Amino acid sequence: MSLEKGKQENNANNHQTASYWQNRFDEESEKFTLKGQQQGQSKVKESTESIVTEKTTAGSNNGLIKKETDKGQSNVASYWQQRFDEESDGEEEGPTDSDEKSKPPGKGRAVGEAKHPSSACTVSVQNRQEFSADTMKTERTATPDSGASLLRHSKIRSRGVPGAFGVPGIQGPVGGSEEMHADNASREGRADTPSAEQERPVLHEHTSGLAVAAPVVDDSRDLENARPITLDESEHFTERERAQLEKKKQTQFHITIGVLMAIALVIFFVIFAVVESEDGASKQEIHSRPVMNATNSPETEPPKTRFDILAGLLPDYTIERIQIEGTPQAFAFHWLENDTSFEFYSDKRLQQRYALATFWFSTNGEDWGPNWLNITQHECYWEHFMGCGPQYDAFGMRNSPFRFINGSCAPIGTGVSNSTEIDATTTLDDDDFLYLAMYEQPLGGEIPPEIELLTSLKVIQFYGTTIKGTIPSVVTKITWLQDLVLGDTALTGTIPSELALLTALKSLELGGTGLTGTFPSELGLLSNLVTFHIAETNVTESIPVEYSNLGNLLDFYVVGNLISGTIPSELALMSSLEWFIVWNNNLSGRIPSELAALDNVWLFYFLQNSFTGTIPTEFGTIKGIEDPRWFSPHEGQLYFSNNMMTGKIPSELGQATKLWRLYLNDNYFTGTLPTELGRCTNLQRLSIHSNSLSGTIPEELTLMRSVERLHLHSNYLSGTLPDGLSACNHTMDFRVSDNFFTGTVPHELKNWTQVAQIHLNNNEFTGQLPSELGSLGTLKELKVASNLFTGTIPTDIGLLAVNGNFKLLNLTDNENLYGSIPEELCDWASDPGLGNVVEFDCGPVCGCSCPCSMPEAPLSNVSSSLVVIPNLANDSAVDGGL
Repeated sequence: MSLEKGKQENNANNHQTASYWQNRFDEESEKFTLKGQQQGQSKVKESTESIVTEKTTAGSNNGLIKKETDKGQSNVASYWQQRFDEESDGEEEGPTDSDEKSKPPGKGRAVGEAKHPSSACTVSVQNRQEFSADTMKTERTATPDSGASLLRHSKIRSRGVPGAFGVPGIQGPVGGSEEMHADNASREGRADTPSAEQERPVLHEHTSGLAVAAPVVDDSRDLENARPITLDESEHFTERERAQLEKKKQTQFHITIGVLMAIALVIFFVIFAVVESEDGASKQEIHSRPVMNATNSPETEPPKTRFDILAGLLPDYTIERIQIEGTPQAFAFHWLENDTSFEFYSDKRLQQRYALATFWFSTNGEDWGPNWLNITQHECYWEHFMGCGPQYDAFGMRNSPFRFINGSCAPIGTGVSNSTEIDATTTLDDDDFLYLAMYEQPLGGEIPPEIELLTSLKVIQFYGTTIKGTIPSVVTKITWLQDLVLGDTALTGTIPSELALLTALKSLELGGTGLTGTFPSELGLLSNLVTFHIAETNVTESIPVEYSNLGNLLDFYVVGNLISGTIPSELALMSSLEWFIVWNNNLSGRIPSELAALDNVWLFYFLQNSFTGTIPTEFGTIKGIEDPRWFSPHEGQLYFSNNMMTGKIPSELGQATKLWRLYLNDNYFTGTLPTELGRCTNLQRLSIHSNSLSGTIPEELTLMRSVERLHLHSNYLSGTLPDGLSACNHTMDFRVSDNFFTGTVPHELKNWTQVAQIHLNNNEFTGQLPSELGSLGTLKELKVASNLFTGTIPTDIGLLAVNGNFKLLNLTDNENLYGSIPEELCDWASDPGLGNVVEFDCGPVCGCSCPCSMPEAPLSNVSSSLVVIPNLANDSAVDGGL
């Protein structure tokens, strides 16, 4: 009976001990699982990339994992065996007080039960095989009294922790489908269907019948060669696993897209917040200005008045003038003070409106801008005079700033300019006032210094106005200024050297003013200058050599001044130059041959100075250019007229095949006309009159079929007119008067269908007047006086009266010319209001109130003229004296 009772007590103790160790097993398993997962994740991450790129080592890595796994299982089993032995030994010695507290209930050995060396039950999980539910049930049935049945309780299987001990890829004694067992077995080279011996853990039974599980020890070395297996690398995944893995990939992709979108949204909102904060700060600044009549609590400062606000924005000299009643500054302040939107303007808008108001009051704005100062309208939309202006002046030269300017501000809402370019680093606000241009308007008064407040100005243009005073030096504070056009005004004083501070300046035009003094050498620092126009002033002295630094200059236009001295040869360093015009000054000396080396220059004006010496032969290299500033391509132009130059005309000029105009008149040139000039087939104007040339007109000159103006008068030329002249059917102005030409006038001149002037007077022409002259419907003047013409006056000459253009006929001083003036010409000249003129010697020639006696011999020295108002057509200001 006692034996049976002891056996029952022993079984009870075994059950309690198994439960105790089951709980301890669960706790330790969780620790090992967590630790293994952390270490495994770190080491798998470190080894994944190298393993993926070296797929050939996959087999060896799997073997290493298996080897390390078996080693870990052995270590775990040994650990738990040792723990169990220690506890069992403690029972034999008897529990202490401390042991009683920590010992599991019912722990101890039955009476008469001996300690066996292998009294622990070792569970060896071989080949990483999982237990199935059926196997666990079988084992519990086989050993009903054994603690091993409690060790395989379904609680362990329900965990579902892969590996059960935190080692990826190692399956512990947990549940799982048979397919998963088979798949695991196949991946490790085992049979697809595990045997019962493989499925069951090996149990070493204690003499007491207690079975103890030996858990696998987690060894981080198992992870060194571990790596995740992708869907493409394994052919043994179940469909379920494949679907789960694919779903995981999709989830990760969606998470990635979501994260990127979230980042983009964050960036957008950050930028938006920054912009809004800046706008808010600006609005806060605007709206924080106290209203003049606002009431503040006793604790706050008294509100600033509008005068106080402007005092912080305007220069001191303006504040002083505001306090003087009747000044433009005071009027402008009172106007702006009454603006109901005062508190809503930014500081820049307040300065801008005040400066424009001051300009209006300073320049008699009521005469030119009655619709300015509209207090309810944006200043960019005030009526302004941005005239189209002539693109060409009376001499066919460009005035570059004279262009239509659409709007005075940067276009609202764009932040960019619609005209002259600003450099890439410059930005403009929509409200910046850019253009202050008043072309030929009745501007009076002076330019106020407050113009410096318009710091965004790009163009100041007062051409053709009556503005007076001096050029304010404060204009140099407008650092963006590109065009300063003050020509044809009443400005006086000197040219401020401070203009050199306007480094963005491209156009400087100060002609037609009362400016005095000298050319400031500092202007040579304006490296961006494109146009330099100073004409009709009282500026004296010479051209500074420092201007040779103007490397971007295109137009050098110095006309009608009082400058003297010579032209510095260093000006040939202005490599971009296209126009070099020094017309009508007091310059002297030789013309530098270095200037001819400027490849881009196509227009040289040296006329009306006191230059001496010969024409440099290097000017034969002058070229034409397709200048976009002109309506059509233009070719080379050389103006040496009205100087004191000597020597022969260089034959090298014939190399300038692109030469368009050649003016050599009013000098002291000698020798003959170079035949090489005939190569200048594009030449349209050849003016060599008023020199001391001799010889004949070379036949080669008739090759200039495009010539329109041929002026050879007032020389010592002789011989006959070349027959080929008739082929120059573009001729409009033919003058060979005051020479020693002989022979007859070619009848082929009838081919000159565009001719307007024919001057043959003061020569020794003979024969009859060609009747074909009457068919020249474009002819305006026909001068044949002082020659040796004979015979009667052709009746067809009367046709000139009906062509609508004819103005002058001079037949005087031809002793052997007789006959009657056609009646049409007499009627044509009888109306003094028309200004038509017929001049002839009454006697041998009759008609038009002169009786015709028809003597046998021509009468001489009897002259009678029909007195009318002469109307001698003159050319332009340039060509009138050429």
